[in-house]
Amino acid sequence: MSGHTVDPDTLRVDDEVKVLAGLPTYDGVRWNGTAVGTLLMSGVDIYEASSSLLAAAFNRCWAEALNRRERGVTHFLLLHADIVPHQMTWVKQLWKEFKDHNCQVLSAAIPIKNIVGLTSTALDTGNPWRPRRLSLTEIHDRPVTWTHPKLLVNTGMLLCDIRQPWAEKVCFTINDRIRKTEDGKFEVDVEPEDWNFSQQVKNLGVDLWVTRKIKINHVGRTHWRNDVPWGKPTDPNVPEPINWEEE
Repeated sequence: MSGHTVDPDTLRVDDEVKVLAGLPTYDGVRWNGTAVGTLLMSGVDIYEASSSLLAAAFNRCWAEALNRRERGVTHFLLLHADIVPHQMTWVKQLWKEFKDHNCQVLSAAIPIKNIVGLTSTALDTGNPWRPRRLSLTEIHDRPVTWTHPKLLVNTGMLLCDIRQPWAEKVCFTINDRIRKTEDGKFEVDVEPEDWNFSQQVKNLGVDLWVTRKIKINHVGRTHWRNDVPWGKPTDPNVPEPINWEEE
């Protein structure tokens, strides 16, 4: 993040909305304390939930946001502990993209922690166990903020309008299975909470949006950045180019 002094008035979101940020962690440890400070400077309320059960922590945050609607909360922001925005103005930037595109759900495009250059943003293939991950190259070939009928989004930085009825009909959950392959081997499949959540929201008729407007580091053994394309141009397991006109 920039070390320059920023006027708090330039950080605040619109006065007519109230955002609650859910801040889940495994054990209270986080890499983005400065981002949490920015949330407070931006007029965003925060709620922390620690649990070794990932989806449970997310659901506690979501339920808290729903309960606080009677106290004026209109929007929910989920921010993972290892997501570190570059700029002090990231909350304002995220809100502007959300408002300008009339979103109900907006996610930041975030790379996963490997050297391939894939993100957690994906396209639905009809098989919940095998979506098509998008590479950073593919993300940067798209508009800064965009939607698509097959889009599946990540929850690392996720902003939602919880005034809508659909907000009471969804939750975060992880599905797992063990299956036997044709050659007699057993393999494990996982449908992570972000893609499952995306499917729930889409099934309720809500469009999902993704943006690369927010410059982010995904922190692990190193910092995996999203502001430039790097790694493989496409998923090595699905090298065929995407037909973006196909729905």
